[in-house]
Amino acid sequence: MDGAPARPGDAILPSDTIAKEATLLLEKSLPQPGSLASVTLTEQQLTSWLAMEMQNNPDLPLSDIQVYLRDDKIQVWGMVAGASNSTSALIVGKLSIDSSGNPVLGIESLQIGQQVIPGILLSQMEEWLNQSLLDQINDQAPGLQVMNVNISSGLITISGMR
Repeated sequence: MDGAPARPGDAILPSDTIAKEATLLLEKSLPQPGSLASVTLTEQQLTSWLAMEMQNNPDLPLSDIQVYLRDDKIQVWGMVAGASNSTSALIVGKLSIDSSGNPVLGIESLQIGQQVIPGILLSQMEEWLNQSLLDQINDQAPGLQVMNVNISSGLITISGMR
């Protein structure tokens, strides 16, 4: 895999138990209308949750997904299966909050194997991801306004109110 992105940290072992715990933690942390709440998740919780979600999409050519939370950035690393071989991929982004209190993922880079994906494709992917994120929030927690996001040292903390 010459030139392919290296894993940004130690391997994270996903666990269905940890994924379910993270899901329950998120559900319990949703603020009631008129109140403020925060939730903190670890790299292992996010990696496990994403791995569990990907089991529902077996057609995706991705495996060994790992989520790293470092230096105010989200890094998602994994393996991409091709027709004859596989290579690693790395997506790097930042999570911010727009003027309406919605989380917005800004993709800084995406590399699959030796190929760095051009900006126009990143913009399209970013638009799709952010719309999917907004749809999920509106379905699961209508009226949620995110007030703060902090990413550092393997943790993400999100605070919001409804």
